Amino acid sequence: MVIEVIRSDTKVKGFVEKGQPRIEVKSRIEANVGEMACHLDLTKTNSIAEIEKIASKRVQDLMNQTVSKVQKQYKVDIFGFGEAVHRANATAWKAWKKDWDAQFAKLPVDYKVEVKIRPFGYGQQFVLAGNEQGIKGQGLCGRYQVFFPS
Repeated sequence: MVIEVIRSDTKVKGFVEKGQPRIEVKSRIEANVGEMACHLDLTKTNSIAEIEKIASKRVQDLMNQTVSKVQKQYKVDIFGFGEAVHRANATAWKAWKKDWDAQFAKLPVDYKVEVKIRPFGYGQQFVLAGNEQGIKGQGLCGRYQVFFPS
């Protein structure tokens, strides 16, 4: 399966809850289905909804894996989460600023991903194949396996 990404918008927001920093990442992706390996009626809303659900979950998983790896392996805030926390609460940020890398390593991050599929159109190709990791299960095309590059 190939999904053509038409546009995407990601927002990062910082919070301070119960004296601790937290990040929320919201991503909205608008895309077309470019290629399919099975015959699927994309005019049916349940077909589109299933593709959107699978793609949203996979993008969320990839975001989580990436941030978790950076937090555990590198312990450096390359995403600018500290800036988001600073904007949310400048007073609390002053206490964490000197030791932000340690705070970042244990920072909880919540993800909200919404993929919306348009039935037809053109855009950049985002290939959902070519990686040994994927989502497997039963779906619209019988057995499916959706891949995203890492």
